[in-house]
Amino acid sequence: MSDHCRSQNFDTEADWNIVTEPSPGANGRQVKVSRGKFLGGSSGVNGTLCIRGTKQDYDDWNLPGWSGEEVFGYMKKVSVPGLGSELKANFDAGRELPYKEVV
Repeated sequence: MSDHCRSQNFDTEADWNIVTEPSPGANGRQVKVSRGKFLGGSSGVNGTLCIRGTKQDYDDWNLPGWSGEEVFGYMKKVSVPGLGSELKANFDAGRELPYKEVV
């Protein structure tokens, strides 16, 4: 995983750096179980990724109350200010937001 997609708290003093004992269910491997040493704990170490889709994705569901226009209207209401003028302009215009593929 590239560093720009990785939490900046892994393997630091902010992480308890817990590693399990070798487990037969994991072919004898040890598993890293990151836990934060701060308010929020694991939530502060792990990240969240949200993919909103396109208006057409929601239109394709053909469900009352779930059209692309309706869903994007709610997304705009809960969007976080300060994302940057380019992202906001694209979102307001209903255009696709730029993304970076993570392999």
